[in-house]
Amino acid sequence: MLKKQIAEMDVPEVPEFLTMLHDMGATLWACRMSVDMMGLDKDDMIDEVEDIINVSDFMELSDGAQVIFV
Repeated sequence: MLKKQIAEMDVPEVPEFLTMLHDMGATLWACRMSVDMMGLDKDDMIDEVEDIINVSDFMELSDGAQVIFV
């Protein structure tokens, strides 16, 4: 159902959207807690994901930056 709604709204699917963000200069990180809870690792991420980081790493890396959660 969600894929149908996305297609109807002419919005790119999530992997394509993340690639677009990366190509525009965004840095992509995966959430350590979410990755661990889902039993995933770096090999499961799209190539554009720079690293898997925890909250304190994110706070340090993003200090003073414009932040958009996707």
